[in-house]
Amino acid sequence: MQNSDNLKAINRSVLCDANRIVIKVGSALITDGETGVNVETVNRLAKISSYLLKEGKEVAIVSSGAIAAGMAVMKVDERPQELSELQALAALGQMSLVQEYETCFESFGNHSAQILLTHDDKKNYRRYCNASNTINRLLKMQVVPIINENDVVADDEIRFGDNDCLAALSANLISADVLLIMTDQEGLFTANPRIDSDATLIKNISAMEDSLLKMATTEGGKLGSGGMYTKVLAARQAAIGGTHTVIFDGKNQVGIEEVLAGKDIGTFLYSESGQLSAAEVFETVLL
Repeated sequence: MQNSDNLKAINRSVLCDANRIVIKVGSALITDGETGVNVETVNRLAKISSYLLKEGKEVAIVSSGAIAAGMAVMKVDERPQELSELQALAALGQMSLVQEYETCFESFGNHSAQILLTHDDKKNYRRYCNASNTINRLLKMQVVPIINENDVVADDEIRFGDNDCLAALSANLISADVLLIMTDQEGLFTANPRIDSDATLIKNISAMEDSLLKMATTEGGKLGSGGMYTKVLAARQAAIGGTHTVIFDGKNQVGIEEVLAGKDIGTFLYSESGQLSAAEVFETVLL
C-alpha cells in the first residue's frame, strides 16, 4: 500500500506507462440497433489494438454484445426476461460477434482469440489459474483475447453487470495496468445526468472512495444490464489488484490513444495498491 504522500501524486500520467491494457466495450457500443454487430466499432477496436501491439503493449478486450447481436438476428426488440431465451440468443449472437472481430483483426495483420468465462471461474483456484495462464500466453503471442461471459451456461451473471465485473476479473487475471471501460456516458457523474441537470463529471478519484457507490446509478440501457454502479464495482475490484480504471464515452470521437496519453477525458479511478499477481488477488480477495 502506498503512503498518503504518494497517493496525492497519483494522476493520469501513470496511464502513459501502461503496458497491459484491458478494454471493455458494452452492448450499446458493440451492436448497431437492429443490424447486429457494429462493424465500425469493432474495426476501430482492432485498429487501435493493432497499433498498441506495434508499440509493444499487450491488449485484451472484454466484449459484450452476444445477446444483443442475437436479438438483431432474430429481430427481437426488447431484451427477454426468460433465462433460456437469453442463453439461446447469446449462443446465436456469439457467432457473428467473434467472426467480425477476427475479420477486422486479420485486416490489420493480427489475430484474436475467443475466451469464455463465468464468475464461477474466480471461485475455483485451478480454473482461475488455467484462465490466467491461457490469457497470459495469448498476450505473449501478440494475440488479442476477446473475453466474454459464457452465457450459454451462465446463471446469475447473465442478468448482472453487462460484463463490467468480468472486465475486473480479467484485469485481475493478467495483472493489468489499466482497465478502460467504454460506455455511452462521458464518465461518472455526481448524479444521473439524464435526469439531474446539476450533475457534474468526476474527473479524478480513488476507486475505493465510498461515496462513489452512492453516486452511481444502477440503471442500464435497453441492450445492457448494468449502469454506473457495476462500473464502480468493477473499478474497485480492479483497484485491489493494482489496476487503474478510466470510464469514458466510447462513442466520442476522442480515441483510446488520447486516454492512454493521460489526457483529461472521462473519469479516472486510480488504484491505491501496488500491483498484485493473479494468485495474490485470488488468495487475498476472491477466496
